[in-house]
Amino acid sequence: MSKKSNQHYVPQFYFRLFSSDGRSICVLNRKNGTSYPAAPIKGQASKHKFYGADEIEDAFSNIEGVFSSTLRHLKNCVDLRELSEADHLLTLQAIMFQKARTLGARNSSHPMNDRLTKLWLEAEINKNESLTGDQKLEYISSLDLFEVDHLRFHLEQIKTSIEQAHLLGDLVPILLDNRTNRPFIFGDSPVVFHNSHFGNVKLRGVLGFTTPGLQIFFPLSEKRTLLLIDPMHYSVKRIRAGNVVHVRELRDIAIINKLQIHSATTAIYFSDYKHADYVRSIWSEENKKLSANLVAVVEAPSFDHKGTPQGEIVHSFAPMLPVNLSLSFLEHEILGDSDYSFAERSAYV
Repeated sequence: MSKKSNQHYVPQFYFRLFSSDGRSICVLNRKNGTSYPAAPIKGQASKHKFYGADEIEDAFSNIEGVFSSTLRHLKNCVDLRELSEADHLLTLQAIMFQKARTLGARNSSHPMNDRLTKLWLEAEINKNESLTGDQKLEYISSLDLFEVDHLRFHLEQIKTSIEQAHLLGDLVPILLDNRTNRPFIFGDSPVVFHNSHFGNVKLRGVLGFTTPGLQIFFPLSEKRTLLLIDPMHYSVKRIRAGNVVHVRELRDIAIINKLQIHSATTAIYFSDYKHADYVRSIWSEENKKLSANLVAVVEAPSFDHKGTPQGEIVHSFAPMLPVNLSLSFLEHEILGDSDYSFAERSAYV
């Protein structure tokens, strides 16, 4: 089998940020909690022809090469003021690329892709004047047999995500420096979006790129996680020069790790097998709440940038992961559905 046939949706260089030998990684199966001490990196977070053509894999490998040096620098960075403007943008692009490219991202978008495609086909059938009413009904009733090209949708979503990375530019980056004896872990969907400000909003999406209160977690090693926050809605306690927070409470580490367990699709990874019991213990706490993390698809009111109603649209959103993200170093309000009103961060940037 060609090396290009085994296509990774989490790059091998990222695994090496956590690996002790550069070749293997400890892994826990998200479905059953079984752990393994030394899984080969080359076989992790990958599938045969996941992106299709070899040319796409080549292009993605080139993109990874651009991002890898920036992420390695962040892993060892002690002061975010050292980060150049160019590296800051590369970091945002790396985050968006990694968020969009995974198996979890592809799977979660299936409901919306199916719905939009079938709505379009139904509209095309209904406006086709060469068809009789009975023929239209017959064709529409057969739409469930139509198979959507999810790879094509996924590649377009990846492209769009990288292009929109600048929308995260107002979020403040913070390095979380793990000062405990428990590691940061990561899953096969390692970039996690959350929103503690809208923590009790259940009926709509609050994880959009421009949503007020957005938080992004991206582990960089067992001792380092990059956090991006909306400065209008969060106050950081005990922050040091260079936007660094020393995390000393085990509860904080566990909460951040639980995000990774929920975000993952098939596997959770960690650096040292001596922590296998710890990783399995937090997996056990969350196991009954784990889901496939599919987007919700609803028909809902739409609004323009001023919040003016614009009629009904088919709307999809990713529900927040079921983790109570109460961190000792972050202060913020928690709003629910009754307090929610549509807004974008661009309105106050």
